[in-house]
Amino acid sequence: MNKFTTILVFLSLFSAIYALSDTELVQVKSNPFGSALNNLLEMHMLSQDPSGRLNEINNVLDQVEELLTKQNQDSEQWINGRKAQCSNDQDQLQQQIKSVHDSLESDKETTRQHYEEQKNKQGDLDNERSNLSTSEESLRNARNSLEDQTKRYELAHADYQEAIKACKEALELLATLRQSSFIQAKTQSRLVTVTALIQKHVPAKTSAFVQPIVSVLTELSTSNKVDQDKLKRIVSLIEQLLEELQKQLGQLESSNIITVEDLNSLIKKTEESIENSKGQIKSLEARLEELKNLIENLNGAISSNESTHELLKDALNILKRLRVHFHEKIVSSVENIEKDTYYDELHRFD
Repeated sequence: MNKFTTILVFLSLFSAIYALSDTELVQVKSNPFGSALNNLLEMHMLSQDPSGRLNEINNVLDQVEELLTKQNQDSEQWINGRKAQCSNDQDQLQQQIKSVHDSLESDKETTRQHYEEQKNKQGDLDNERSNLSTSEESLRNARNSLEDQTKRYELAHADYQEAIKACKEALELLATLRQSSFIQAKTQSRLVTVTALIQKHVPAKTSAFVQPIVSVLTELSTSNKVDQDKLKRIVSLIEQLLEELQKQLGQLESSNIITVEDLNSLIKKTEESIENSKGQIKSLEARLEELKNLIENLNGAISSNESTHELLKDALNILKRLRVHFHEKIVSSVENIEKDTYYDELHRFD
């Protein structure tokens, strides 16, 4: 800056100071910097070398302006840095919130699926238990039926065996009478016994031969004489009855074999069904227990994620408020500098 310019600056400052009203001067002096600058100008305007003093004042003002500018830039840089950090932190928090939210929704969906599976498995378990109960009842019935069938068969088989034995014994007794005219008392006694056995083991309703045979045998057992015609007829009837009984016995045995095989097959299938049901029940119970633990763990994770989600939302809200704060701070800082009472004075030398 040349001497002429320096003089003009001095005159301008001097004129500006003395042009101020009393109120304006009070306002300038109320500011520490304005007061110091006013004192400095007043002191150097009274010196013997105004131009040298003005150069010194000008240098001081330049240094002050440079310092203020640097401080302002540093302040802006720091504030912008904090804003950038807040922005980065906010982005990270938003990503974390999204991650937690996605994890939370995934856990909720998985839990819903587990609840649905638990409901279905419980229904399957109830059905399987019902099937097991039905199968066990069927098994009891089948075993009872087999037991009853065995008893009936044994009784019927014994009856047939005794009836066949009685018929054969009767034929043997009658064979001894073919060449005789008289019946001995011992033979009569045996005929009475055979007749009773036939009546006992071959009910009249099961064969048309029973009643005629019993009638003739009874007559022979009470008579001393042998009627050969009746003897031939009774032998023929007993032989037919014997053939009929043997045929029925064969049918009984065949029928029993089929019935027993069917019942044993039913029992085997029912037992297999029961074992399968027990296995299914065990598997379903294990899966239900597993689902119970999974649901408990997921509910814990959901609760934890919900808490984390709320904490992150609070942190994000704080960061947003900080960003607003730093934005307002930098704007306020610039406005304060522009509105400073000595701002214009500093820029008179530009």
